[in-house]
Amino acid sequence: MKMARAKLKCTKCDRKFSMPAHLARHMSSIHGIGGKNTAKSSGRRPGRPKGSRNKTSVSLGTNFSMAGPSDLVQQMENYRQDLENQRQQIDLALEGITTALQAFGGSLNVTAKRPVGRPRGSGTRSGSLENYIIDVLKSAKKPMSPREISAATLKAGYPTKSGDLTKAVSNALPKIKKAKRISFGKYSM
Repeated sequence: MKMARAKLKCTKCDRKFSMPAHLARHMSSIHGIGGKNTAKSSGRRPGRPKGSRNKTSVSLGTNFSMAGPSDLVQQMENYRQDLENQRQQIDLALEGITTALQAFGGSLNVTAKRPVGRPRGSGTRSGSLENYIIDVLKSAKKPMSPREISAATLKAGYPTKSGDLTKAVSNALPKIKKAKRISFGKYSM
């Protein structure tokens, strides 16, 4: 890809630019000519605005000018009103579509978003590794290590394709609220 040739030259220095916007930005930031916030008017060298490091900003979908706090509040109120108007238009459009579907005998198949996975507070899934671990620890007479627990879960009939069941047991043990860590590497119920 061929690079655009620099045609525009700065009148204050020897820099050349290929686009007028780049020249205007250079003139504003380096020489203090044009633009609202200039380098000379602020007494700072050009670059990142003061206090902009390590701060996050929230994008509201529009550009707000920072003329003053009251102007910013007014702009935000206007933007909110625009969004409310858009909401009303969408509600009217949905109402019209619903009426048309009902007139033609269509059914409204409005489905709410279902949560993915099992419902909260439902406990562990039957047949899960956590369930087998709980059963093994309940039947154990003494505290067990993850290696002993994994051997006992295999004996209890846990179906696994894991190459390292001991590691899976070690990862699952902290998630089980009923399992208590008795000492280093030993668990019981």
